[in-house]
Amino acid sequence: MEIFQSQQYKRYRSAYVTQCTIEHLLGLLVLDAFFAKLLSYIGLSDSMVGIISSFASLAFLFQLLSIRLVQTKLSTKKIVIVADVGSQAFFMLLYFIPFIPLPDSLKKGLVMAAVMIAQAAKACISSLYFKWANTYVAPDKRATFSAGKECISLLVGIAFSAGAGLIIDKYESIGNIEGGFLFIGLTMLVLNLANFISFVLIKDESADARNSMRIPTKEVLGHIRSNKIFAHFIFTGFLFSFASGLSAGFIGIYKTKDLAFSVFTIQIINITADFLRMGLSIPIANYSKKFGFIKGIQLSHLMNAAGYLLICFTSPTTRWLIIPYTLLAHVSQAASYQNSFNVYYTLLSTQYMTQAMAIRQTITGLTTFFASILGGYILEQIQAAQNTLWGIPLYGQQFLCLLSLLLFIPAFFLENKYVVSPLLQKNRVEQ
Repeated sequence: MEIFQSQQYKRYRSAYVTQCTIEHLLGLLVLDAFFAKLLSYIGLSDSMVGIISSFASLAFLFQLLSIRLVQTKLSTKKIVIVADVGSQAFFMLLYFIPFIPLPDSLKKGLVMAAVMIAQAAKACISSLYFKWANTYVAPDKRATFSAGKECISLLVGIAFSAGAGLIIDKYESIGNIEGGFLFIGLTMLVLNLANFISFVLIKDESADARNSMRIPTKEVLGHIRSNKIFAHFIFTGFLFSFASGLSAGFIGIYKTKDLAFSVFTIQIINITADFLRMGLSIPIANYSKKFGFIKGIQLSHLMNAAGYLLICFTSPTTRWLIIPYTLLAHVSQAASYQNSFNVYYTLLSTQYMTQAMAIRQTITGLTTFFASILGGYILEQIQAAQNTLWGIPLYGQQFLCLLSLLLFIPAFFLENKYVVSPLLQKNRVEQ
């Protein structure tokens, strides 16, 4: 374990933290209010905005490529750099599309293509990168390291998102929203250069580590089938993904359009939520370390369910309910982010982890995407009826969140019975 305390490993971890912070900043610019503002400007409907926001889920189909990538003799570092930096370049392209002299229909097609390519490139290397970077983190420190890394990303992101939101609102107030898009695009260019440098500073995975992952897919599938707890984990992941996919992608446009919040106001709410998330990251990490990573994920599910309940009652007259919803959503991300990857170490042998992660995330990603298509159809029908359902005044997002909540409840109890309880019992026996 002494090697993890070496100066060399500390430098690799520092570069890893820096890269994750930069990735967080880039992610802020293609999420929520910024992204919704761009897509609305280009002329996409509310339902289409939600579906495009769910392309990240569809892109998990490309995680199956990681199964093939681990079979190659290519450098893990080179694969990750090309895919991730390329992904961010396509995200950056989005903010230059308003300046391209093309018909609106072609611009919409270009947006969808750029988002899909960017998300696909990121998805195919996410499990590879996690395993590679975490080889420089001591196994017994991964929970606290993840929490600390997240706190740094959030702290930097708080100042960044406030500044960016203020600048976008300033451009919009003078009738020059395109100037705001240009600012974001150039900012992403600078950040992506820093992203590339951070990757370069992390040592490549050893040949032995790469060879240990070259396991036939048939053997991986056999391991999954024989691992009953992990098989149930896949099934409950499918249920939760369908539930969240129905509504999650449509909340961003709801904030800026129906609830009429400015981008800066949304960023202030997000900043408040990030401060809370940051303050609770270490306690959540300690909770997960004490009771198990899977219990941390369940904590995230409970907060998501409470958030859906709040949106059921959020309308233009009660729009400030979006604040407790955002607080719950951000803190739930702390619980899921810290534990979603780490739980694989609990459920699987290391040599199967990359491939098994790819299979599960492909299933949940496809589920989320197709659920968003259904959600988009329901939203369009409610909007076509002048925001009424069966004669009851209701916004589409309210009804979608009600459906998500109703689906979350049985999924939670199934996960508790078939995943959490057997896993905790297994851990007690091993101890």
